[in-house]
Amino acid sequence: MSAFDYSITYHINSDLSDDSPKKYINCIEAQIYVNSLSGTTLQVGRVFLKIILLTQARKNRYYFQNIFNAYSSTKNLASNVLCIPLDDFDAPLTINCSSSDFKTDICLIESIELLPSFRGKGLGKTIIGDIIHRFGPMCSAFFVQAVPFQLKVMRILVDEMDDFTKQMQYNDAQFDEESAQFKLYAFFQKSGFDLLNDGYFVRENHPIIEI
Repeated sequence: MSAFDYSITYHINSDLSDDSPKKYINCIEAQIYVNSLSGTTLQVGRVFLKIILLTQARKNRYYFQNIFNAYSSTKNLASNVLCIPLDDFDAPLTINCSSSDFKTDICLIESIELLPSFRGKGLGKTIIGDIIHRFGPMCSAFFVQAVPFQLKVMRILVDEMDDFTKQMQYNDAQFDEESAQFKLYAFFQKSGFDLLNDGYFVRENHPIIEI
C-alpha cells in the first residue's frame, strides 16, 4: 500500500433559470486530495474543465458560435483551433486545416494545478487519465492550451488571488518560461495529446455511440 492515497472530487453547478448560451457548457471544478496513512487529508491540486454540450445544442438547434462566445477560454479555442459550422446543425466541428471532425461533446481542460511538492511525481498523468475515463464516454475530443501557470497568474493582482493560488508559489524566482513551456509540451505529448497551434493540444477520443 502506498504511503499516500489520492482522490478527485468533481463539482458542477447548474442555474435552473439560465437560458443563455452558458446552458450548453458544463463548468466543472475538481479538487485533488491526498490522504495519508495517519488519516490527514490535504488539498494538493485542482482542475478546471468545460464540457461543451454539442449534442444538446444540435438537438435544440442552438447556434454553436453563440455557445463558444460565452466564455473567453471557449472563444479562444474556437477562434484559434476550430472551424464551426454556422447554419448546418448536423455538420461536425472540425479542427482547422485537418480532416478531424467531432459530432459529440468536447472537453476543454482549462488548467491542472498542483502544489510544488506534488509535481513531477506522475500525478498529473494520472489526473488526465481519470478525466478521460470519467468524461470520455460523452466527449469526442479533449483540448488543452499548454500555458505555464506562472504566466497565467502574472495577470492577477496578489490581492485578488485565492488562498490556493498563493500556495502555488507563482513568484518563484527560478521560473524560466522557455523551460516551463518545453516541460508542458512534453507532458501533454506523453499523455497522448497532439500539438495543434498556439500551444493548443488535442486528444481525439470518438466514443462509440449506441443507436
